[in-house]
Amino acid sequence: MESLLRVEPLAIEVGLGLASLVAGGKSSPLLKRIAGIRRQFVNTLGYLVPPVRVTDNLSLRSREYVVLLKGSEIGRYELMPGSELAIPTSKADKNFSGQQTREPAFGLPALWIAADKVDLARGAGYTVVDAVNILGTHLSELVRQHASELFSRQDAKLFADRVGQEHPKLLEDLVPKLLSFGAIQKVLQNLLRERVSIRDGVSILEALSEAAGTTKNPILLTEYTRQSIRRMVV
Repeated sequence: MESLLRVEPLAIEVGLGLASLVAGGKSSPLLKRIAGIRRQFVNTLGYLVPPVRVTDNLSLRSREYVVLLKGSEIGRYELMPGSELAIPTSKADKNFSGQQTREPAFGLPALWIAADKVDLARGAGYTVVDAVNILGTHLSELVRQHASELFSRQDAKLFADRVGQEHPKLLEDLVPKLLSFGAIQKVLQNLLRERVSIRDGVSILEALSEAAGTTKNPILLTEYTRQSIRRMVV
């Protein structure tokens, strides 16, 4: 019963028509795509996104999925059966036929096209995306938008501990003498909200160590930190 009380940081629920995307466990197309997204965020944002739990939900339409953040819906979309999504490029043929829609990640105009028209669509200047990549791109953008909410106090401690393994004196002088993990978490959340990478942990904690003697205001601390990693920002 205790397991029922657990709220997953990030979860995807799919209708029964999409269950094939997760068939085969870790080797399934969707779970491989999610693993790739998590690796991508390590490289681009310096943040290890928590594991994504994928389950089926009988209350959803057959090919509908929902993305949940701490149990609350942050995204929903329904995929067209037997179709793929064609997104026009700047050189696309505007007369190409298909059912008009919008892709879920960025709200761009798009067309649902039959699977046998994929080559024609590409020749007409469209980028064609299959179900796994539609869901994957949507998830990736949602995580990028909500990374600051996903970043927990425990994540802040793990972040500091990783830096402390090679720079123990830096961490010893900073926590808890000057700042708590809660204050460090707020600064890192501010940076993630601005989509600034927090991968350079040493520079970030050094900046916080220097600034903490002057202020404990998380907004000002974020500004000091942003200046110290200015090359990465620009």
